[in-house]
Amino acid sequence: MADIDASTYLEHIKRDGLRIPDVAEGNFEKAVPTCPGNTVESLLMHTGTLYVFWSEAIRQDRRPQIDWSVLNSDLLAANRQGVASFLECLQSRDPDEVVWTWAQLVPGGPKNTLRFWYRRAAQELSVHRWDFENAVGAPSGIDPELAMDGVDELLVAFGPATGMEAYRGASERFAGDGETFKLEPTDGPDPITFTARPDRFELNSSAEPNVTARGAASDLLLFVWGRVPPSALEVSGDASLLQRWQERVKI
Repeated sequence: MADIDASTYLEHIKRDGLRIPDVAEGNFEKAVPTCPGNTVESLLMHTGTLYVFWSEAIRQDRRPQIDWSVLNSDLLAANRQGVASFLECLQSRDPDEVVWTWAQLVPGGPKNTLRFWYRRAAQELSVHRWDFENAVGAPSGIDPELAMDGVDELLVAFGPATGMEAYRGASERFAGDGETFKLEPTDGPDPITFTARPDRFELNSSAEPNVTARGAASDLLLFVWGRVPPSALEVSGDASLLQRWQERVKI
């Protein structure tokens, strides 16, 4: 899979980060069906806190200690100010600087560069932007290249076993035993084939897929993150594996 450069991630962060409060304005009471239990207002609180967490994790270079009183009680302003502050935090440092990330909370978890936060922020904001738009009835798709990068991120960063019951990896949740998936976008990027093991996902598997799911890259990403059902995709092979994913892989 082709790498996305830092400047492109910044563009996605800015675009989706600023879109979120625009969509949320005037819609605070609406439910967000793809984030059960949330309203637009509560999800806006979540995205506002993310900017503070991400920025402080980078600045403190550790699991951050945060004074949440810094969060503006005006949630629209908190999000608009938050994305601007976070972008400034990223742009003030070298993307290749080694920094603390939550991967280091897992025993043996890897050290990462600042690019980890570029990617994580771009991915989380793209999916939540879709959540907000879907809640008000006007969802637009996620950029195909970013979407397949997001599938890769879930499999690689969220996939491995963690040994922590409260934060189980996606592979632990799926509890695979050699089942092979092929996710094939219809709008440009290369497909991703992976084999599910009990403790990890093996990417670029050469095994014959047990199930192939085809669709827009955006829908493939939204599926693996539990936003759209398997019926949103064209499926061949053992469709029960996609149903099992939908039921078990909830992060």
